[in-house]
Amino acid sequence: MRILLSSNAPWSNTGYGVQVKSLLPRLSALDVVGGAGNIGIFAWFGVQGGLTQFGPHVMYPGHSHPYGTDIIGHHAKHFGADVVITLIDVWTQEEVGQKIAPALWLPWFPVDTEPVSQRVLAALEGAAKPVVYSRFGEQMLREAGMPCAYVPHGVEPEMFRVLPEDDVAQFRAAVFGDAPHVTVMVAANKGFDRKAFQVQIKAWAAFADEEPGAVLYIHTDPTTQAAAILPLTMALREPGVASSGSSDCRSRSPASTRDV
Repeated sequence: MRILLSSNAPWSNTGYGVQVKSLLPRLSALDVVGGAGNIGIFAWFGVQGGLTQFGPHVMYPGHSHPYGTDIIGHHAKHFGADVVITLIDVWTQEEVGQKIAPALWLPWFPVDTEPVSQRVLAALEGAAKPVVYSRFGEQMLREAGMPCAYVPHGVEPEMFRVLPEDDVAQFRAAVFGDAPHVTVMVAANKGFDRKAFQVQIKAWAAFADEEPGAVLYIHTDPTTQAAAILPLTMALREPGVASSGSSDCRSRSPASTRDV
């Protein structure tokens, strides 16, 4: 069986990229696959300009569409894929089932609305089997009359593990100081303000009025258009947000912690 896995490149430290890197050796070990060389990767995020290799895996580049739907059919046919797995929000994958035929399409995706949105249901046309990675998503699809499979994401325990208490205490002291309350928001946004920075920050400001010294910790990239910096900046300029009482609103990039 030949599988084309469409998602982020396995060397990209995104949520999807981490899952791809973790999944590859496990898929490769399956007898039905017949070896790692029978798995190709379409990295519409992480590869541009031409074919390359990641170990035994051929890597296909993206083209003009940010989620690869303009060229996924061509890549599937070139690789001779029997199955195409797309690991991405399925509403970005319109008509993929038709484009990759006769290969079978297994979209592996999140569901983040209740009920499941009509845009998601419409995008699933042509899917051989929708695959979700949360029980919530499974419930929402089944309530909408859509059969699906549940396959959760995983973690590499050598990397994602419980840290020694001293390391945790050092991190807390460096980032949060002696804050009596910390609210954490992880939101590496892309495109429009899907993570609702304005709504969430304004709501937190109202909460912080009654929590002196509280800190809002936003783990994001505050410097790029892809992170929707405009709505983030606008939200932080709302009266009472950046200095709600004696509270503090911060963002954290990989290299630094800064007040914003």
